[in-house]
Parts: sequence; C-alpha cells; structure tokens
Amino acid sequence: MKKEKWKTFVTDRWKVAAPGLLAAFAVCFIFFIYAPLELYVTNQTEFWFDFYKILKAVLQNFALFFGLNVLGILLAACISKVFCRFVTAAELVVLLTLYVQGNFLVNHMPPFDGTEIVWEDYRGENIKTAIVCILIAAAVVTMAKLLGAKRFQGICMAVSAGLSGILMITLVTMTVTTGAYRERTTYICETDGRSGGRCDFPISGGRKKRTPVHFL
Repeated sequence: MKKEKWKTFVTDRWKVAAPGLLAAFAVCFIFFIYAPLELYVTNQTEFWFDFYKILKAVLQNFALFFGLNVLGILLAACISKVFCRFVTAAELVVLLTLYVQGNFLVNHMPPFDGTEIVWEDYRGENIKTAIVCILIAAAVVTMAKLLGAKRFQGICMAVSAGLSGILMITLVTMTVTTGAYRERTTYICETDGRSGGRCDFPISGGRKKRTPVHFL
C-alpha cells in the first residue's frame, strides 16, 4: 500500500513539475546558449577568440544552471502543487521576457571591443525591459486564472517547446551560414594602436604557438 501511494505521489508531482522543467530548459537555453552564441556569430570580427572557446563555456554554464533549476522545481513540486505552479509561471515570465527583450529591444547595444561602457547611457533600455517584464507577468497571471491549472500547464509546455525549437533551428542556421563553426586560422591583434602585437595562431593537433603580427 505504501509503495503504491509513493508511486502515485511521484507520478502526480512529476506531471505538475514537467511544465516547469521544460520552461526552465527553455530559459537556460536562451540565456546561456542562444544569447551568447548569437551575439558571437553576428559579431565575429569584434571577438578575439573562436567559436569553440565560447561554446565550451556556454555549455558548462547551461549544465550548471539547468541542473539547479531542475532541483528547485522538483523540490517545489514535493512541497506543494500550488507552489510548483507558481514557480512554473515565474519561469514562463522569465522566458517570454528574455525572448521579447532579445528580439525587439536590442537596438542600443554597448560596444564589444573592450572599451569602457557608460552604463548610464543604457538606463532607458533597462526601464523598457522592466515594463515589458511587468506586462508579461500580468498577462501570465491573468491567463493562469482564466484557463485553469491544466490548460495553463499545457500552454506553458507548448510555448517552451516551441520557442526552444525555433531558437535551436535559428542558431544552427546562423552558425552554418556564417561559417562561425570554423576554427580561426588568423587573428587581428593590436597593442595600444601600434604594430607588432602578438597573437595565438591555431595549428594542427590543437597546439598553439605565438607569432608576431605586423601592421602596415
């Protein structure tokens, strides 16, 4: 009897946690994989390292934070169904905010060339993002109340899976069409605007050697 109750409990809480887990995957994917790689692929000439260096870093970050999200959501599901649904809604709000901000609110970006960033110049962008987040949160709460728990969970899973799929296809397409996946054979170097900077050039076997580069 106890075994059956435990099995029923686990199955029931897993169903409650599943939408949150899928939303967490989408959030971690867009924040830790898609955003940095998309930024790199579309601005390759402004970075001094190749695709595989950043790929390793983003995969490590994704694995770490997705694992933490999984533990948090499973714990929330064990504590209470209502609490788990609240966490799921929060994950959905974060996901939609990141998607909207990343696709429609990126007109005024800071430089990526190492120059000092004056963050005061971007305060307006932060305000826009905060407003969008509040509006999305209000929409998600309203939708959850109107549709009920079961329908809301279904929509959450559909949105999370849909956005993840779209972004994966977009990222792969951009990476292939721009040739960002190819290992660099040359690097542009500069030392305080003077010639004679030193760069690392990839060679066969994954080893590197230091070679002086002179600019005309």
